[in-house]
Amino acid sequence: MTGCRLSEDQIRAAVAFHGHWCPGLALGVRAGELALEEVGRSGDEDVVAVTETDMCAVDAVQVLTGCTFGKGNLIFVDHGKVAFSFFRREDGKALRFFLRPQRRDLSDGGASPEARRLRRCNEILGARLDDLFQRTEVPFILPPEAPIRETLSCPLCGEPFMESRGRLLGGRSVCIPCFEAGDSRLLRR
Repeated sequence: MTGCRLSEDQIRAAVAFHGHWCPGLALGVRAGELALEEVGRSGDEDVVAVTETDMCAVDAVQVLTGCTFGKGNLIFVDHGKVAFSFFRREDGKALRFFLRPQRRDLSDGGASPEARRLRRCNEILGARLDDLFQRTEVPFILPPEAPIRETLSCPLCGEPFMESRGRLLGGRSVCIPCFEAGDSRLLRR
């Protein structure tokens, strides 16, 4: 089947969250569509997404799939690839797909940048999912559910931080910025 099968409301929700309509968001809409078809929408942490990019597409994936950084079921692995993996905890189903190389039509017929951008968005929405994305083996192991860690106060700056992010400096658990500032902060106190 050709073309996006998501509702206008779903697409509008992604645009509202992201702030504008662009080809990157259109790719995310299609990535979200594929994820919804294959693993469904996450209620809480029942679906986990791993994104290998931090571009516009991730906003649409969050809105459509319900996988978010805040819930701990959207994980960023910086590979610089427009690639996504999805895991469904219930049955272990997993899929990974990445953006296929795209043919670019360089002749624009004098079209404005905005017209070219909208044309590209429409091309993405009208394409077959298999023409946009290639499926591959999932190279990741399903991460555990997001842990809840104790909150500590940094003895140097006084700001709270997650216990698992603490670093030992001078025998005390400090936040990462104070640790990176080094012993000079410790000596001033």
